Amino acid sequence: MLLRIAVCDDEAIHRLIIRDKLDAYAISNDIDYELDEFTSSKELMKMENIYDILFLDVQLEDGMNGIEVGKRLLQKGIDATIIITTSFEQYASEGYYLKAHRYLIKPIQQSNFNEAIVSCIKDFKKSNRKIEVKCAYENCFISINSIVYIESYHRKRMIHTKEQVYETGASLQELLEQLPTTQFEMPQKSYIVNLDCVTSLTKTKVILEHTIDIKLARDRIDDFNMKFHKYLRGFCKGVDGNCY
Repeated sequence: MLLRIAVCDDEAIHRLIIRDKLDAYAISNDIDYELDEFTSSKELMKMENIYDILFLDVQLEDGMNGIEVGKRLLQKGIDATIIITTSFEQYASEGYYLKAHRYLIKPIQQSNFNEAIVSCIKDFKKSNRKIEVKCAYENCFISINSIVYIESYHRKRMIHTKEQVYETGASLQELLEQLPTTQFEMPQKSYIVNLDCVTSLTKTKVILEHTIDIKLARDRIDDFNMKFHKYLRGFCKGVDGNCY
């Protein structure tokens, strides 16, 4: 299993502590992880939506409030599970409004740290925000909303996300069963597309973001069109019929 983790703390010692505790957890639970470190809110706001977990300190550089930074990240669409770290318990209530998954008080105990990681992994699966996919020699968590399309290619499945491409031996049907049925559909037997990434439809093609064209099979035209328009109607609210 591979976890992609980010930590934002302006103090090097606390970033090192997170790394040490991740090492201890990884060794005892046979997982791999990648850790990126951010030292300021400005750096963090530029981060890509590729992380499973974000350890976010409340007090950042120049008095910047990590809670507010976290709220701005959520508004940008970042779906990493946030774990708040701080020396002050009074920030717990603010963490609630951020929808932080856990709240760890410094100095962080290894047992509390381990419990938070385990809980995050369970939350990925329960909330259906990520799918777990075996890639090469490890399992990866992939954000559902980052997936643009999935294709069969030389006995492999290529999962194209907005950030990168994952290769897996899982079948299209196995992948489709993990995805929300209202959001993903097969325009033909070799592809699964995220309806949220469809920009237009023709009689023969499904056109996705970045002008990606996928052939629409004749026997799928009616079902695909019906599914796509039903998905669009799901965003329409209010008596004016406008979609927000």
